[in-house]
Amino acid sequence: MKILLVEPDEYYHSQFITHTSDLGELAITSNAGEARELIAKTNPDVIVLELLLSDGPAYKLLEEMNKDRRKFIPTIIFSKINNPEDIEAALNLGANGYFVKGRDTIHDVKKLLLNYKNDI
Repeated sequence: MKILLVEPDEYYHSQFITHTSDLGELAITSNAGEARELIAKTNPDVIVLELLLSDGPAYKLLEEMNKDRRKFIPTIIFSKINNPEDIEAALNLGANGYFVKGRDTIHDVKKLLLNYKNDI
């Protein structure tokens, strides 16, 4: 399984490397611009996305990724944002799961990733 982590915080880079290495390949970027390039280049099976990126909010990226359902990529939000309106907006834009940093853990995200790996 190919996972793309779009996360500006390097702490989470190492955490995802440690906790998801058994699931397959992990590509990491910290901003939406690089994420677009990696999506086109690597065609990931699933994306884990922080909504607060170094080059702005990730809502536009989420909308772009899920606009064309023929190219749909399951997307899991793992974000600092815990606002119900933002959670609803992300889910309405096509996110398949929403986890809040500090409340949820990488292990919670990994459980959902395992479901996707079993479906591939």
